Amino acid sequence: MNSTIEAVVLGLALVGAAGAGRTVTLSGALSGGVLAALFAKFGGELALAGFAALVILGSASTRIGYERKRRLGAAEDHAGRRGAASAWANAGAAAAFLVLLPVPGGLVAGLAALGASLSDTVAGEIGLLSNRPPRRLLFGPPVPPGVDGGMSWLGTGASLIAAAVMGAIAGFGGSDAGLGIAVAVGAFGGNLVDSLLGATIESRFSRAWGNVITNFLASGSGGALGLCLHGVGV
Repeated sequence: MNSTIEAVVLGLALVGAAGAGRTVTLSGALSGGVLAALFAKFGGELALAGFAALVILGSASTRIGYERKRRLGAAEDHAGRRGAASAWANAGAAAAFLVLLPVPGGLVAGLAALGASLSDTVAGEIGLLSNRPPRRLLFGPPVPPGVDGGMSWLGTGASLIAAAVMGAIAGFGGSDAGLGIAVAVGAFGGNLVDSLLGATIESRFSRAWGNVITNFLASGSGGALGLCLHGVGV
């Protein structure tokens, strides 16, 4: 998709859809529109499909069991609607890969980065609905729901499915099974990086190191892993 006008129109369409669905704040909708335009311009339909999957599935997982999450004190603020910081933390790295790297590298890294954000979002939101308490990095001691670095088997399973969904979008949309595998593995790897950063740096330096930084770096790590795997012919 080479037309800048088409990219802008699609971005504005996403602003309207997100605002109507009340899944984001105004700042989040505007940021989403800018990001959608970037994905359409530099990554075409495939990148835009990956971004749409992040927005739609991520928002849906946030809405599922929201009242229960709220009672646990672990629900997203603003009635589950995400703002500009969340949009750029989850999709900014993917956009950077697409803008800075040539095709096909930028597309591989961008989709894997989007997959990492989707995998992490779904893991956290669905994991909060587990009947068993999460554990630190899955195998450590139990921790309260919503604590950085806490993982549950339910959330981990959901994150694997989310990573596979992004891999399927990449593989079928790009008619390249290797691309799909690289994206899926990179996505799940980025999710694990998020948990690791949350359990170590973020939990110790929460004032200076917030969740936005963790999400951005984890998404970028997923993109880099997907790019490396595709580069070696996986």
